[in-house]
Parts: sequence; C-alpha cells; structure tokens
Amino acid sequence: MAATRQYCITCPRSDWQAVQELAKAAGMKTSPFILREVLGEDCRMALTGGEQRQLHDRVLRMASLGGALVEPLAGSGVTLGEALAFLGSELRSRQQREAGRRRGGRSPRRAGRGTPDLFGEGPR
Repeated sequence: MAATRQYCITCPRSDWQAVQELAKAAGMKTSPFILREVLGEDCRMALTGGEQRQLHDRVLRMASLGGALVEPLAGSGVTLGEALAFLGSELRSRQQREAGRRRGGRSPRRAGRGTPDLFGEGPR
C-alpha cells in the first residue's frame, strides 16, 4: 500500500460547511466525499472509517500496556520493563551456558552476578 499522509484544506468557513452538507446529503464523511468528487468513483480512502477506529483502538491498547511497563510493581519499586529485561538476560545466560556444555567446554561465567536481586530471593 502506498504511504498515506494527512492534508489540510484552507477555505472560508461557509465553503467548508457547504462541503460538509453535501457530504452528509450523499451519506458520506467529508474526506471520502471530497476525494470522490475530485478523483471520481474509483478512488479509495487509505483507511476506511472502520479501519481507522480499529487502528485507534489498538494504539490505545498499546499505550496502556506501555504505561504498565514503566510503573513500579506494587511493593517492589521494580518496573515490569526492568523485570522483563532481567529475565531476558537470565535466559540468554542460561542459553550460553547450555551451548558451552554441548561444546564440551567450560560454561561461561554467570551473567547474573552483580545484578540487583529484583525479587528478594537472596543469593543463589
């Protein structure tokens, strides 16, 4: 799909209101009406109204999840993002140790040393 962009029309308020009334009479929203009038029947909006609403709802859900990543978890002072980063580094460390064992060499030094104890479990 071609890249889309939002544009602005500058005109007197009375002209804009007239266009809106014509669009309403045609049973259309203003932007699709203008495009149809200028380009003809075969033009298509980049996103339909339903697609725009669906995209908007998904963005709102992503924003709410993003907020959850930076807010400290109750009683710990650690954010979910920090906890996930810690778990990711532990997983990578374990994968490296396993790969070292399969090669028959010494396992790499544990990456978790010196990292903060995020869950209050004490030394391992």
